[in-house]
Amino acid sequence: MNFLTQLVWEFRLQKRYYFFVTAMIITVVWILLLITLNDEVKSRWLPVLIFADLSNIGLLFIAGCLYLERRQGTLYAIAITPVRRGQWLVLKLLSLSALTSACAVLIVGFSGVSVDWLQLLPAILVTAALFTLCGFLVALPFDDILNYFVLMALSLTVLGLPLFDYFDVYAHWLFWALPSQPVLNLLVAGFQPLTLEAYALNLALASVWIAALYSFSQHQFRRFIAVRPQA
Repeated sequence: MNFLTQLVWEFRLQKRYYFFVTAMIITVVWILLLITLNDEVKSRWLPVLIFADLSNIGLLFIAGCLYLERRQGTLYAIAITPVRRGQWLVLKLLSLSALTSACAVLIVGFSGVSVDWLQLLPAILVTAALFTLCGFLVALPFDDILNYFVLMALSLTVLGLPLFDYFDVYAHWLFWALPSQPVLNLLVAGFQPLTLEAYALNLALASVWIAALYSFSQHQFRRFIAVRPQA
């Protein structure tokens, strides 16, 4: 089975797991909420809304994939084939990022707010990929999805700290130690002017974070799946 066929199969799995339905319901709720706001408020809150949407859905969906595939035993079968381990993660990263990115694009598209799509689209894709990887790393140690929610809430709180700076509540240079800082800046650039140099710097930082998290994810996969016997 070639890579493209496997990617199509991943989307079919998402449909079977009702990810499409869940994502659409969340998207419609956000769109209905935006309809009640004026354009000035929308422009201020849309980057935050997209940031929250991508972070929450990204962390939830990858956790759902891990839980379901652990129950079915398919994850442990993949673990014994080293070549496919990396491919499994890439497929999940691409398919889930595509789904969450599509939701974000729909929300912005129906908002009626003028945006710079050339800057916003890469920002959405990078943010979706980053939060999917974060969700994978947070969910991987847990066999029970209920135990995952506590750490998920803590992770979302930490990753959301740069929002204090965005709302001019509190700013600190340590926020740059978080992977969420550059992606938030990229999302804001779609609605507010940002120099090309600043955009490129934030995109480079986000890309470095994604590469590092992907590498660490493969290591953790071996630790928690490949060497752990199936229950």
